[in-house]
Amino acid sequence: MDIQELRQQVLDICKKLPLFGLVTGTAGNVSARDQDTGLVAIKPSGVPYESMVPEDIVVLRLDGSIVECRGGLKSSFETPTHLEIYRRYEQIGGIIHTHAKYVNTIGCVFDEIPCGTTPTGVRLLKQNVPVIDFINNGTQEMADRVAPVLADHVAVEIRNHGPFTIGETVQLALERAVALEDTSEIFFQASLLGTPSLIGETAT
Repeated sequence: MDIQELRQQVLDICKKLPLFGLVTGTAGNVSARDQDTGLVAIKPSGVPYESMVPEDIVVLRLDGSIVECRGGLKSSFETPTHLEIYRRYEQIGGIIHTHAKYVNTIGCVFDEIPCGTTPTGVRLLKQNVPVIDFINNGTQEMADRVAPVLADHVAVEIRNHGPFTIGETVQLALERAVALEDTSEIFFQASLLGTPSLIGETAT
């Protein structure tokens, strides 16, 4: 995949985050890795989703060195966490970080987010999503806390901040981000009425 294709892939997913209600303003970030070259394309910091174009997407090496970046732009504030995940897990091709409201709501109260309110949640998330304590965002400390959890899970929620989802492709990471918000919303609404019913926690 050439650099422009990689940038376009990230841009296409970026444009979907506001449509699914997963971000507001310029919050959240998306990245994808080209498995042939090892290059990573990631959302720029502070650029509104509606005005973003392919040339705004920053291209990096795994060590963080810049390959291509439009003048005046910087890569996402959460770049250290994205790169740490890619360095640890060769199979990962896409990462999404959102500020999804229902995920954050459940994460403020519970130590894990149930995936079993829907069959899609079970299929895509595979098991309940762990919640880890708040860490200052944009730091290597956050990267070092988030990345190890993803050895055994496809998503993790940072309390009072937001979730990371991963996938072999960035499209799969998006599907998991959407499923996580959906299952969180249903869990929240069901909890207002009583004790939510949950289906099995392991995909069949």
